[in-house]
Amino acid sequence: MELVELTDFFRRASLGNEYHLLREEYPNWSNDLHAKGNYIDNSVLEIISVNGLIRWYFEKISPFDIDYNFNHLIQYIDKPRIITFYDFKIIQALGNFLNIKDNDINQIDIKDYKDKYNFLNKKYKYTRHVKCKLFEKYCLLPFGHYICDIVTEEKFKMYLIEINEKYLVNSEYFSHSSSFNTFLEKYKKIIKWGIIYHKFKIVLEKISRVKHKDIYTLDIFVDKVQQYIYTLIVKYFDNMMINKPEYIHLSGEENLNNEIYFKTYSDDNLNIEFNFKI
Repeated sequence: MELVELTDFFRRASLGNEYHLLREEYPNWSNDLHAKGNYIDNSVLEIISVNGLIRWYFEKISPFDIDYNFNHLIQYIDKPRIITFYDFKIIQALGNFLNIKDNDINQIDIKDYKDKYNFLNKKYKYTRHVKCKLFEKYCLLPFGHYICDIVTEEKFKMYLIEINEKYLVNSEYFSHSSSFNTFLEKYKKIIKWGIIYHKFKIVLEKISRVKHKDIYTLDIFVDKVQQYIYTLIVKYFDNMMINKPEYIHLSGEENLNNEIYFKTYSDDNLNIEFNFKI
């Protein structure tokens, strides 16, 4: 399977500025990576890879929340009125991905609203000068009450049942509590690629300062590894779209199974050859 070209947007990957979970768990990740990424332990590079670049790609390409446990969906079928604004927002996105058609429910467009209060305030134009009983009612109740009153409880139930049925058909993509965890469990190789990418991205930075003869070759190598990471995630979602869960193998990926890529390279040992090719 051939590689997908990287656009500038996906090549830059926000320069790490949107690696929010990584920043929470490892505040000093960027400083550590740029200072000693060429010789830091691979377990640290794994944390940076999974919670940084790989997660960022997965979030940008996924049409729904990558951490949500959709196994909770079934609880709302019998009690649709208890569904929260947050849960409905995520489940509706999954329904759109699974091509569930219900014009009444699809017209409840909440994707651009942070929370229930912003949505209701916009709908009912509530201010301290203009009171609205419906606004006050739905603010005090789970968001499911609003949906059931708008489209009927029975119709909302049928919508949730249809999503759940299609979700079960695609359940292989959500078997480890979330779509992201399931992906990582199935494609552990992408974690190794992330380690290679970050290690040699820093090697490239450092040898560029001394005009090492292999700068150009290593630059191509690092870009290609990033392309492998991006392509695997793109192909994964392409397969999910058509429920084609076959294992993805990319052309030439076996060339990354080389212990030389997982060694440490101290700052004093960067004058060696880096004539790597995939």
